[in-house]
Formats: sequence, C-alpha cells, structure tokens
Amino acid sequence: MKPFAHRTHYVSVGHWFTYNGKWVALAAIILLLGIYLYHNNSDSVPSDYIVTWVGCTELTEEEEEAVTAAMEAAGADENGDGEVVVTIRQFVIDFRVDATDEAAEETYYNTLKLLNQLNDADSYLFLLDDPKKFQFTTGVLQYLDGVIPGEEDNYECENWADMCVAWSCEGFERTAYLGRRALFEEDADYEVTFPGGNALFTALTGLA
Repeated sequence: MKPFAHRTHYVSVGHWFTYNGKWVALAAIILLLGIYLYHNNSDSVPSDYIVTWVGCTELTEEEEEAVTAAMEAAGADENGDGEVVVTIRQFVIDFRVDATDEAAEETYYNTLKLLNQLNDADSYLFLLDDPKKFQFTTGVLQYLDGVIPGEEDNYECENWADMCVAWSCEGFERTAYLGRRALFEEDADYEVTFPGGNALFTALTGLA
C-alpha cells in the first residue's frame, strides 16, 4: 500500500478545517454577537422617552444619571410597564470645529449618526449645548408655540431662542437648552409617534 493512500476520517476533517477554519471562526463570532445582543436587549427595560443629548463633550456618568432622574421624576409610565424609564442618547458633536481640525472627521461621523437617528424618528426631546448650530444642521426643532419653522428660519437660525428653553437640574449645571422635534406633514401624529412628549416637556419647563 502506498503511503497516505488511505486518508483517515481525522485527516480529512483536519484538512477541511485547514481550508475552512476562518469561516468557522467568523460564524462563531457572529453567533456569539447575536447571543450577546439578544440577552442585552431582553434584559433592557423599554423606554418611555428617548432624549437626545448633542454637545461638544459627552455627559459624565453623574450628569447622565442626574438628567435621567430629573426627567423620570417628571415623566409618566407611557408604555404601562409599571415604571418610568428615560433613555439618554448622546452625540458628541462640536459644531465649532473647522474642516481642517483634527476633530473634523469625528464630528462628521457623529453628525451622520445623528441624522440617521433623526430619520428613525424615535426621539422627540433634544438637550443641546449649541441649539443654533444644531438647528442649522438638522432643521428639526419646532418653535415653542408649536409652529413649524420654514426653510428660511433654518438657514438663518436667528430665532433659535424661540425654539428651545434653558434647562438644568441638580447635578447637571451646564448651559443647555431643551427643545422639541418638529413634526412635518409626512410624520405621524406626535401623540402616536412620541406619546407623552409634550407633557414631559411641559413638566420640565412649565411651557405648554
């Protein structure tokens, strides 16, 4: 018999892994990632409100906890699960960054992420440190009286102070502004898309 004329089962399996091992490893990584995401999502509590923070720096853990606690105390159990949950989504965007600045690439990337979330229409309230530049970039804020800004308002943004109100709470002492998303004709009714959004805004600011 010639050497290696008969390939055992173990040798065949070994050769198969030699040529296909990377795909097995990739499939294993995808499987583990799926398991992690499943458990992460199943363990999380559904949010009654999603509030978006857009600032030149990220909120500290203490600031985020303070903002969340203040808003949850003012909110209501909109989804009927027995508790009030506010989720803060953060986007670090420094609108002052020049195009040649080293931070410009990160600012551009985070701006795209923000615009993508706005398309998903899951956040009604915005906490901002630069509302004028935010409105110029996104055009999504409404006036405090509920009027939807025209395009000329967004280009100039001189009326940004009529679209938001200064807001802070214990543990969050930054100069920040709270505003509401404008809902255009193509958007669903805000009470359907963002239940309780206006009520939370009123509770936090005293404005109707």
